[in-house]
Amino acid sequence: MEMQTALSIGFPPILGWMAFTALILSAVGFFKFIYFISIGYGLSVAGIALLLFFHGRGQLPLIPAMLLVLLAVYGLRLAGYLLIREVRSASYRKTLERETKQEKPIPLPIRVLIWLSVSLLYVAQTAPAAYLLEQFTRSPQPDAGTLSILGVVMAATGLLLEGLADWQKSAAKKRNPDRWVDTGLFAWVRCPNYLGEVLLWLGVYLCGMPAYASGWAWMVSTAGFLLIVYVMLSGARRLERGQDNRYGDQPAYLAYTAATPILLPLVPWYSMKKWSFIRDV
Repeated sequence: MEMQTALSIGFPPILGWMAFTALILSAVGFFKFIYFISIGYGLSVAGIALLLFFHGRGQLPLIPAMLLVLLAVYGLRLAGYLLIREVRSASYRKTLERETKQEKPIPLPIRVLIWLSVSLLYVAQTAPAAYLLEQFTRSPQPDAGTLSILGVVMAATGLLLEGLADWQKSAAKKRNPDRWVDTGLFAWVRCPNYLGEVLLWLGVYLCGMPAYASGWAWMVSTAGFLLIVYVMLSGARRLERGQDNRYGDQPAYLAYTAATPILLPLVPWYSMKKWSFIRDV
């Protein structure tokens, strides 16, 4: 009986429905491979958040409800932003076409494996919200504690930071598509959108921490957070290499990269090119 309870806490039944939702929504990647980790990513997070919101209807305290709203907004904003950018931005379409043409055709079994893998990642990332919701379902409380409140505030901050960075970058590229962005938030850090993403998921992880009632819950949630941090580091490293190839012969760009941290503002961390253990994702 105790083992069964521990397993149910570590893998509540709602995780199965979350996986089903992620599989359905991330399947857009079969239309275009990059959608597995872009539009399918945003849709999966939003879909899981709405699923959990429906699952906890009638007994959603403030903190879990706020977390689910943030996740739904994040996912819908990301999917919408990426789709609109692809439709409206000619320079982005050219970059996307150039990168995809360089890739070898991906066999169907590999596509299926990636589809399953990213779907599990999206479930692990959002698992803290499910555990928090399960905690209130088992034993309703007036609030989720200081740590969960801090997590919601951090997640909201990350969401705002990422959204503002994307808007500033789009506006700057519209004015001058052939120049790197070094204004607004980009004057403080070269990848503020990735920083916002890390803050958001750190907030989600912290928010659910009081509800991790088993080793499995800790493992699933921690794996989801660490993996998305790895993806963000991979994205920052890939962006740095791409910008170096494009602008590396311009003194103004070299001065910008030498004075502006790559990911954390006010921290003298300026490059990831030598981090060979970080692979492209």
